[in-house]
Amino acid sequence: MKQRKLRHKGNTRETNKTALALFLSSLLAQHKSDIKAAWVLNPKEFEINDDFSIIVLINDLRAKKANKKKIHQTAHVLERKILAQLHVKIHTGFQDLTAFWERIMRNDLRLFVELIESTLVYDEDRFVAPLIALAEQGLIQGTEQSYRRLLGEIKQRMRAAEQHKMKALELLYQAATNAGQAPLIAAGYPIPSQKQVPQYLGNYFVRKKKLERIYQRYCEEIIFFYKECQHNRKTSINAHKLEELTFKAYVLIGRMEDLVEQLWKKKKQH
Repeated sequence: MKQRKLRHKGNTRETNKTALALFLSSLLAQHKSDIKAAWVLNPKEFEINDDFSIIVLINDLRAKKANKKKIHQTAHVLERKILAQLHVKIHTGFQDLTAFWERIMRNDLRLFVELIESTLVYDEDRFVAPLIALAEQGLIQGTEQSYRRLLGEIKQRMRAAEQHKMKALELLYQAATNAGQAPLIAAGYPIPSQKQVPQYLGNYFVRKKKLERIYQRYCEEIIFFYKECQHNRKTSINAHKLEELTFKAYVLIGRMEDLVEQLWKKKKQH
């Protein structure tokens, strides 16, 4: 079995740079108008191995299907040419701009981790570079950098922990009461104050068998606990209790959504 000769680290790096420059310049010479960006994966491996992977971002909003196929073909031809000339194996991956943007909008953490851990080698109009900068600064939620940033902030804000809990509880209170008001509005009933929402749900829906009583109780519990904390009748907010109320708020909101849909369908039928 033939084995590749191991090159000196410095030689490998320089040879890979030459291979990358040849690959990019040749690919862009033919398809620059349809390529948005490119980045090399695992730059540490790039320094020591005579093979590396590169991702090419294709502007599929501009490139037609036939052009995309030509880009793939050109890249594979260049891979074989560079392997023969420089003994460097390039693995080319492709991603469409529309799919790339969808991943950004979904806050796909794997994408941001990939970008942070890669080396950007081509970036038309600085499209990708700002995303990497945001991720490195911890401004993309869910990345390791964002967790580090958050932990640093938490250390400075420990004294405000209860205030944050109170704010979270207030948001739960607002969400639960607003959700409870929604079916009342949809049914054309008077809009109650937030404190009266459970009572109105009971009078207009539970008694008429249109809503299960447990949802009325969930709403009552969230309002009661919030008021107890708001008026300092409770000195601290237990994290377990907050988690429990969060779950109940989610369940309540989901049921209110279903009830509103039922009411709208009934209106359309009439």
